[in-house]
Amino acid sequence: MKLNFLLILFISFSSLFSAEKSRLNNQIMHTKPWGYINENGEFKGIFVDYSKELEKRSGIEFERSLAPYARVWRNLQNGKTDISFLIRSNDRDDIVEYVTKFITSSSVVVAKKGAKLKSYQDLKTLNIGVVRGVRLSKKFDEDSNLNKKEFRDYEILFHMFKEGRVDAVAGNIVSILYLAKESGIEDNLGDIYKLETIEAWVQISKKSKNKQIIPKIEKAAKSIKDDKFLEKTIDTYIGNRWREVL
Repeated sequence: MKLNFLLILFISFSSLFSAEKSRLNNQIMHTKPWGYINENGEFKGIFVDYSKELEKRSGIEFERSLAPYARVWRNLQNGKTDISFLIRSNDRDDIVEYVTKFITSSSVVVAKKGAKLKSYQDLKTLNIGVVRGVRLSKKFDEDSNLNKKEFRDYEILFHMFKEGRVDAVAGNIVSILYLAKESGIEDNLGDIYKLETIEAWVQISKKSKNKQIIPKIEKAAKSIKDDKFLEKTIDTYIGNRWREVL
C-alpha cells in the first residue's frame, strides 16, 4: 500500500515536471503590427494571434512576451527565449532550428512621394531609414555606399519619415503599409522598390531545453499554414495590398 502511494506520488511529480518543461518562452518582436500592447494592456498583433493559434493547435503552453527585434535575437542566442517567429537569415543558422516556413512576403524600400525610386541605383540618392538588426537582402544589407540610418523600431522610423528626416523607409511590406495607415501618411508614399522575397519561419533556439516538442510545433504550424490562417490575419490588419508586392 505504501509502495503504491509512493509510486503515484512519483508519477504526479514527474507529470508536473514534464508539464513545466514543455512550457515555452515565446518572445515576439515589439513592433506594430506584429506584437504590441493595446490601450487595455492586452497583447495584440499578427504574431500574437499566430502564437495563440499555434498554442491551441499544438497543446503546448506558451509564455508570451514582447521585446525589441535585436533583443529577441540575443535571447534566442543565449537560450532565454525558446521560440519566436522571424525572417530567416542564413547568418544566424548557428543560433536557431528552423521548424516551419509559415509566410512569404517582401522586403522593400518605399520612397516619399516625389522621390524617384525605379531602380537599385536610385537608392544611392536617398536617406533610407532601417530598423537596427533587420535583414532585408544581402546586397542591400552589405552595401556601404547607401546612406542608411538605423532606428530601434518601425514606430520611431516612421516618425522620422513623417517628419522628413529620412527620404525612404526599408523593411517588410506588411509593417510599412500598416504603419503608414496608422500614421495617416498613406498618401505620402511614393515608389516601391522590391529588394527580395522573404520567408518568415517558426524558429527555436538551439540552446532551448525543450527541443523535444519540435515535432508537435511542426505539425501544428503545418496545419495553420494549410488553412492560410496568417494570410487571412494579415488581411484583417492592412487589407490585401501587401499581396501585390509578392
